[in-house]
Amino acid sequence: MFLWDFFKKGRIEAQKPGAPAPAQAAQPGKSGGNAETKAAPDRSSEQNKRAELNMLLAVPAGPERDSALLQWIKTAPAGLRPDAAEAISTEQGLKELTKQFKDRDRRVYKQARERLDALERAARKAEALTALTRQYEAVRDAEEVEVTRLVEADHALDALHAKLPLSEPERAALDAIREQIQARLVAQGDAQRGWVKLRGEIQQLAKAAADQPPQTVLDQLAVLVARVGELEAAPGTARIGREIEAAAQALQRSTQERIDHADRIGAREALIAQAKALDAEKIGQRDLDDLQEQWRRLPALDHAAVELAERFSNALAKAKSAMATAHEQQKEKAKAAREFFDEAAGKLAAALETGHAVDAIKLHDQIRARMADLRFAPAGVSRKIHALMEDAGKLKGWQKFTNVNKRDELIERAEKIAATPLPADLQEAEIKTLQDQWKALDKELGGATDKLWNRFRAATGKAYESVREHRKLQSKLRDRNADAKQDQIRQLKELLAQVDWVTVDWKAVEQLRREAWTAWRAAGPVNRKLADALSKEHDAVMSELDAKLDGARAQERARRARLTAEAQSLASGDVRDAIIKVRALQERWTSERVGVFLGRKEEDETWQTFRSACNAVFAQRDAKKQEFVGELEANFKTKQALLAQLQAAAAGADRKALAAALKSLQAEWDATGDVPRARVGELVNAWRAAQDAARKQLAVLAAQQDKLRVADARAADLARRAEATPEQHAAKRAALLDLEIAAQVDSPPEFKDARLKRQVALLAKSFHGERDAAGAAGGLTEKLIAWHALPGGDDAMDARLAVILAKAGLA
Repeated sequence: MFLWDFFKKGRIEAQKPGAPAPAQAAQPGKSGGNAETKAAPDRSSEQNKRAELNMLLAVPAGPERDSALLQWIKTAPAGLRPDAAEAISTEQGLKELTKQFKDRDRRVYKQARERLDALERAARKAEALTALTRQYEAVRDAEEVEVTRLVEADHALDALHAKLPLSEPERAALDAIREQIQARLVAQGDAQRGWVKLRGEIQQLAKAAADQPPQTVLDQLAVLVARVGELEAAPGTARIGREIEAAAQALQRSTQERIDHADRIGAREALIAQAKALDAEKIGQRDLDDLQEQWRRLPALDHAAVELAERFSNALAKAKSAMATAHEQQKEKAKAAREFFDEAAGKLAAALETGHAVDAIKLHDQIRARMADLRFAPAGVSRKIHALMEDAGKLKGWQKFTNVNKRDELIERAEKIAATPLPADLQEAEIKTLQDQWKALDKELGGATDKLWNRFRAATGKAYESVREHRKLQSKLRDRNADAKQDQIRQLKELLAQVDWVTVDWKAVEQLRREAWTAWRAAGPVNRKLADALSKEHDAVMSELDAKLDGARAQERARRARLTAEAQSLASGDVRDAIIKVRALQERWTSERVGVFLGRKEEDETWQTFRSACNAVFAQRDAKKQEFVGELEANFKTKQALLAQLQAAAAGADRKALAAALKSLQAEWDATGDVPRARVGELVNAWRAAQDAARKQLAVLAAQQDKLRVADARAADLARRAEATPEQHAAKRAALLDLEIAAQVDSPPEFKDARLKRQVALLAKSFHGERDAAGAAGGLTEKLIAWHALPGGDDAMDARLAVILAKAGLA
């Protein structure tokens, strides 16, 4: 129920029996009852209206109360209307009030108009304030606060304040956002200053880099780059950071180029120094060739290359000359050496043979002094000299040392290593050497005295104690290694017993195998008694693990073979379906992987086989695509031919042929398939332009035909006008009103009322679905021809008709 109906009902119920009545009701049936009934409401109508208004005002403001007040104010006295109008609060209610009372009550209209204008100003102000707030918030919330955008927002604020003054709370809210923007600007500026300072220092270092050692420049650059991590990132610093990175990289590259240049020069200087330092007596042509090859392999050098090459060539030339001189001297030296050793060998052999020990020892010393030149002697002479020197050496040893002296030396060496032991392995080897030398002396010089033997045995026994302790420690270590290996075997067995071989991660299994072997080797050696048993037990566990891995590899090989076979079978099927299936197979190749590694070679071979099968399917797709492209090109050429036909038809003058061509060519165009995407826009635009040209030509031809038809109809009309009756003239004049209405041409002033009545009549007929023959005639041309077919007419009607023809473009 509407609010107004509610109050109306309440008023009626208030007047029921038992409620106080505003006036005494008249008795039915008595004379004068009607007059008394009317007089009572007239006296109390204003109080009743005031009571109704008070009841409406007691209702909370809203659209329903405004609707009720609008209904009430239509019948309210003029004195109560302003109060009711003042109570209307919604914009829609005020608009309705101004519409109703614009020409009825100027006070109510002015009051509603002023309040409506105030609401509109408030709405515009709120909308502008919201847009300005969003503008400030966009500046504040941007990644980088831009001063230009803040200035634009300030200009917008000034313009808004000048047009619609802002209140203190509104201005305070905007100022709060501006303070946040200013705070961000300050923080952004502080952060950027640090970045700008660092960029300047790197640029300054780049300018001074040429005057400093390259390594010093790199060290300083590293310190500067390390400071980047200490800087605070802020909007706008990313660009400076990129500039810093680019400057640092450029400086690093230039400095590295300096270092590389210095290294290239240094490498050449080193080869030059090496060529200068060659020993002429120890080098050959191969050494010189090696130096030249090293020089050729050096990296290219832009500056100082010629000078260094000349220095290197000079050094090689000097070395080669010195080598030639040394070779000549070497030949002379070799000749003298061969003569000396030939003569000395004969003399030493004769002295040894005749027993002249003193002469043999003297020759022995002479030969030893020139042993360095023995390399020049022939091989037979060299072997003979070595044999003779061994025999002469025994004579010299017998002469220089006695039996006691040699054995004392061995005892002292044994006592020395007993006092300061060597590492166990070396200590044992040294003791074995001393013992072998003692035995050799026994064979050569006879047995030693008991005193010397006891000293030697005591010294070697004491020296061997450290070896014995080392062996004990090694034995304990091997026992611990055996325990560790046994524990590894136990852990492996327990782990393998717990593994679910259906869902196991095979990569983890392979890693376990590698780590197990690494741990086994890292556990170290064990005692020989346990080594074989432990190895067999460990090999059995690892064999079990390898068997599981081999089974997984076989499963993976079978899976790959199945996928490859499926991919190969798709090459003979439908391309679209095959592409979908082969992509699914590619996903399955990875997603269904068992996880075990087959080895790099087998991994590559299986993948390449599968990939080749997939590529065969994709090759078929590419072939189909090329076929499709050819079809698109053929369609393009067909549509180009249709376009040319339409353009030729648009230039013709036959209206029917042009209309038929436009229809048939459009049907062929629609029936022709797609064209290459890159040419669609150009082709469609050209086709539409040709269509527009054809339609324009049709319109021109139609207009020309309409002019001819209208001209023929007018000529016939003029020929039979003399025979028309006055009634026919009047009917034709009335029909001319329909032409003016249809052409939207003004009628003469004297026909204004008649035209208005005719328009009302036509409108009424259109409401009832009725149309006369003139209304159903179709276009204006048909109406004109129909009008000329009517008998009658005069100059005044012809003048009005000329205006219609000019408006329709048929003049």
